[in-house]
Amino acid sequence: MPRPTGKLLLAAGATGAVLALLPAPTRYHLFCLAARPLVGTGGVLAGDHIVDGHPYLPTFINPNKQIAEARQYTWNEDDVILASHPKSGTHLTMLTLLLILFRGDLPPKTNLHTLAVAPEFDQAAAGGSRSYDEPKEDYPTLPRLVITHMPERHLTYSPSAKYVYVMRNPVATLASLRRMEQLLLGPHLTPTLDDFVARGSMLRPGGWLDQVLQWWSVRSRSNLLIVTYEEMVTAPRSSAERLAKFVGKSLTPEQLDLVAGRMSLKWALEHVDPYNHKEITPFSPPDRALASQSGFIVNATAMPSW
Repeated sequence: MPRPTGKLLLAAGATGAVLALLPAPTRYHLFCLAARPLVGTGGVLAGDHIVDGHPYLPTFINPNKQIAEARQYTWNEDDVILASHPKSGTHLTMLTLLLILFRGDLPPKTNLHTLAVAPEFDQAAAGGSRSYDEPKEDYPTLPRLVITHMPERHLTYSPSAKYVYVMRNPVATLASLRRMEQLLLGPHLTPTLDDFVARGSMLRPGGWLDQVLQWWSVRSRSNLLIVTYEEMVTAPRSSAERLAKFVGKSLTPEQLDLVAGRMSLKWALEHVDPYNHKEITPFSPPDRALASQSGFIVNATAMPSW
């Protein structure tokens, strides 16, 4: 490769100087547009990672080896498995279950992921989640919490484990996924709305309906509890009481009040990571005022549409 000439270096320096004079939003948009040929505009659903007919998240998040190990793992009486379709209320239910397991008193500024097992996820990509091979004495709680987006047919069923499935209105689920994708990739590297809806269809194999129907078909199991995101938001205390009874934790009325109070958006944003740490990519738009720093909590109805 030829060495840069003085003229090339001068031109590059002049280009950089001109870009530095531009407003930050303009520089951001130019940077994303320049990256499009390399990054593409497919978003998180581009090139679906299909395993045995089910679409998983990209392989750097859900490695094939991790998925295979998770599918073979035998759960037991020490496990409470929280399953959900992505963006269906996973983090609210996760927060609620951890509050119950800690009797309302979570460690301050804790990262929820470090208190749970995320079996099909790369541990770093899941925010430092725990390994399911840890000895019992190292569990932060007992039973331990397992969070997963795996479909029911991919999880080894155990009559001694407990399973919680949370589902959410599919329109709200799709809107939340769209907004989170936009927060991570901005307006230039995400698909058009038509392409997003086509790929994120609630009716496709492995989509929302497929996963919900799998769990609904086994709802008669005594060790499965199905909850909805909407009831947890509108009736936090009764939801917490129902979940506590199901996982076998006896809480006093005062502890239940504490749990219900801390299921609020305000408390989570002030006290809990991953809600209050910054989760961005080089393509994240500079204005994130209508979402938590992490992007896990999004006001999907108030954000601008790109």
